[in-house]
Formats: sequence, structure tokens, C-alpha cells
Amino acid sequence: MKSKQLAVGIIIFILSLAVGLWGYADSYITSLSARDNLSRSSATDIPLVPGPTVRTTVIARNDFFGTVKFRIKGFNRINTNTIVFRMREKGQTNWLVTNTYKTDRFPDGDMYPFGFPVINQSKDKIYEIEVYSPDGSNVNGVAVVSGKGNIETEYRYPWAELRSNKKLLFWFAIEKMKELIFSWQHLLYWSMFVVPAVVYIFDLPFLFLFTVAVYGLVPVEMYNNLILFIGVCIGGISIAKKQPEWPFIVSIFSLGLAAVTMAAGLTAFANRFSSVVFIGLLSGVCSFMVLSKEEK
Repeated sequence: MKSKQLAVGIIIFILSLAVGLWGYADSYITSLSARDNLSRSSATDIPLVPGPTVRTTVIARNDFFGTVKFRIKGFNRINTNTIVFRMREKGQTNWLVTNTYKTDRFPDGDMYPFGFPVINQSKDKIYEIEVYSPDGSNVNGVAVVSGKGNIETEYRYPWAELRSNKKLLFWFAIEKMKELIFSWQHLLYWSMFVVPAVVYIFDLPFLFLFTVAVYGLVPVEMYNNLILFIGVCIGGISIAKKQPEWPFIVSIFSLGLAAVTMAAGLTAFANRFSSVVFIGLLSGVCSFMVLSKEEK
């Protein structure tokens, strides 16, 4: 292995990890999150209409409780009704927060954050949550999906608090590290950003298929712009390795996954794969044009 090739691979690796940190959208940099299961008895899995209500309780794992996320199903359409989210501490009669949302902003199949003023002293307290729709219907409404990891609580630590309390800052850094690394979802997420360097150094372009599968299926919230990074890596490395066919292979692979996930009703995943198809084709055309010009 040439030292120049290794050096370039290391640079690609460092840049990839930086992009991965920038593209991570599962939680704020100064927040901690925790996912739990949402039972079928709590959720609806069918469009919310007037009357039925999603009811559940959560135990705050930390202080500075500020967001609850639910996985929302939009049924492959743009809905225009409203959803009401409200929450109170167990045993209390007054609701701490009552917010109304238009459902046209809800991403189909992804987690949606229901935010509220941060509760500083929240650790170990139990909160009752209700979600309902005053005007939903079977053809114009969303569902709150039950299942593993489909409810998430988020704790937003003020930066001023972390700076002034070194002990808290150290504890927070350890917990944040655990959140970013020590779960299979996040391990898969970060693996995407190792692949470009491995492909460049060891000439293993089939690993890009692994990257595409992770990007489309891993249940971690990320910025959609990450697809541009994947496309640039595929196109750039295919030029460097003189393999212009690889972006087209990635597009064909992504098209198959898009069809399968769409047939399964996984719209959010299908949308990601559809984006890869377009970016892959664009990268392939650019790679082909560059290499054809070099040959002349």
C-alpha cells in the first residue's frame, strides 16, 4: 500500500467523521435522549379522529426535560388536519403544556418532536401525555405508531449550566458519548462514514451498497443533505479508481430497495432510497464524462 494512498484515506476518514457529526440530527449537541417502546394499547396505528386519544406515561430519566418525540404515520399523503399534544405531571389536574400542530408538517414515518418549555427539575418524575385530533378523519389524518423505540424523551441541558458545573459537564460528556456510540443504530450510522476511506484504501467498492442500505434503513434522524456527501464520495472514488459503473450499480440497488420499502408502506425509507437513485445517476454521469475526457 502506497503511503500517499494511506494519507489520502486518512484525510477522507477525518473529513467523513466531521460530516457525520454535522449531519447527526437525532438530538441537540447539548441534549441527551432516551428511547422506549410505545405499546399498541397506547398508540392508534390508524388515523386519529375525534374521540380516540393516544395516552401514555413517561418517566423522566434526567433533569431539563424538554421534548417528546413520537413516530408519525402519514399514510403516503399530505394531511391538513390538526393534532393536539398535552402533558402534565402525574397526580396534577392542570396541564403543563397544550400545543396544537398542523399535520402537513409531519414527516411520514419519522419521529416528530413535540417541544415545550424545559422542565429543570424533572428527573424521576412521571408525566402523563395525551395526543388527539379534534378534526381528523380516515382520509385526512395521521397515526401515532406503536412499537420498539417509537417514543423518545429528550433532555436539553443549558450550555451555561454545563460550563459552570465541571462535574455535570464531565458526566454529560460521558452520557453523550454513550448516546452517540453505544447502540446498534448509532454504530451503523457512524459506520457509513468509515466506508469511503476503506473503499479508497482497500479498493472495496461493493461496500458502498452497505452505506446505501444503512442510510435508507437506520432509524437515526439525520439531515437529508448527507445524501450529497454519499454521492460525492461514490462519484469521486469511482473516478479515482477508474470505475464509472459503480454509481450506476448503486442507483440500481437503491431503486430495488425503494420499491421494496414503498411496497411495505415504509415511506420515509423509500424517500431516502429514491434520493440515492437520483444522486447515484448524477454521480455516474459525472464520473463517466470525466473518465471519457481523460481517455481522449
